Amino acid sequence: MIWLPVLMTGGVLYASGKALQRVKKPAWFARQPAATDVQQADREMVVSAASLGVAAAGGLLALPVLGWLSLPVSLYLFVPVIREAGQVVGKERRVNDQVLTTARLGVCVVMGYTFIAALDAGLHTLMHRIQVRNEAAWRQALRQRFGEDAQPLVAWLEQTSQQPTAAQQLGERMGSRAAPLMLATCVLSTPVLGINRSAAFLTTFFGSHLRKLGPYTAHEFMRHALEQDILLTHPQLLDQAHKVDTVVFDGRILHDTVVCGQFGGIVRALRQQQRAVYVFADTDDRAGLIRQWQEEGKTVGYVGSGNNDLPAMQAANLAILHRHQVLTEGNVPHILLPRADLLPVLTVFELADTFASRQQFNLLVPIGVDVVDIATTLLLDFGLVYSVIFTYAGLMLGMGSARLPKLPQDKGQVVDPSLLVGQCQRGRRRYAAAPDK
Repeated sequence: MIWLPVLMTGGVLYASGKALQRVKKPAWFARQPAATDVQQADREMVVSAASLGVAAAGGLLALPVLGWLSLPVSLYLFVPVIREAGQVVGKERRVNDQVLTTARLGVCVVMGYTFIAALDAGLHTLMHRIQVRNEAAWRQALRQRFGEDAQPLVAWLEQTSQQPTAAQQLGERMGSRAAPLMLATCVLSTPVLGINRSAAFLTTFFGSHLRKLGPYTAHEFMRHALEQDILLTHPQLLDQAHKVDTVVFDGRILHDTVVCGQFGGIVRALRQQQRAVYVFADTDDRAGLIRQWQEEGKTVGYVGSGNNDLPAMQAANLAILHRHQVLTEGNVPHILLPRADLLPVLTVFELADTFASRQQFNLLVPIGVDVVDIATTLLLDFGLVYSVIFTYAGLMLGMGSARLPKLPQDKGQVVDPSLLVGQCQRGRRRYAAAPDK
């Protein structure tokens, strides 16, 4: 009889997918999974907590009717996921983590696991609320920086901040490959493990958590960068900055007395980061030299003023504009440093290195949690409720890690103050520093 709930669940999912394609969706059903209404997210959090309490009371008091009363709330809170799963199955004919989540919810409905469904919905709503607040903090930081009159520019920056990083794309690819395997494993293992334990495979996505952790981490780091007077026009710039091993400065920006006094310490700090440093003279063929270094296998970051050096910026792997105040929607993405000094250049690379480590953590830890989940299911007889907790624990660990970027609290302590002295050498050949070995 174990196949009966499996067949019933499959029938429910199939019928739901067909209904989503043919029936006009009411307004409440069309809400987006990335909704940015903080108050709505707060209300849903309260509702999910109440629903979880009702379901828990039903289990403790042996009153199943209380658990069933909580089930409609759980279904409502998963509406965006169900809608996306229906589109993936109905239009794209494939299986992803949203399909697995919908299948997991279907198992809970058919088998009467109302507490597990309420717990799943409650943790899902909590993660969604954290994401919404993260996006709201990023939008507020942009509005404080550019003002309410720059709405088109702010909207463009909000859109570009959603672009996936390399780690996020890798995680999503891994998740898309693992999801069909996990669904098949769930079905095939049901006669042996039972539906409660086999459904645990519906919580293992192998990297798909990066769909949530990628934008969350990007917003956190871009907001911290903005607080350090660094504007990143999209998060992939941090990926590029992490790979830079050669930093080139336009010699014209060294004419400023403040910059000139700081430059020696900045070069020393960049060398300690294993990055070579060069300065272009006014007569240098900047774009040509950058391409020459790239042919030698170097990844070049160019720090310029945006004054007649567009070819060099376009040729470089990473372009940093110093004291460049103008930014318009649709510009070629750059890192903008509006301050008069050059210390934010160091912060850019420190932030990029930290971002890379956080992205690696966000990729490996959820996968590790999934592996632990599978092991406990097979070896320790853990059921679906533990697997639900495991999968959201991976998300929580990633979000907690993203909120701890190790940025310097005092901008003046980025380098040793005693190093911020000396004469500037403006010729490229006269100031070429290799990284420390």
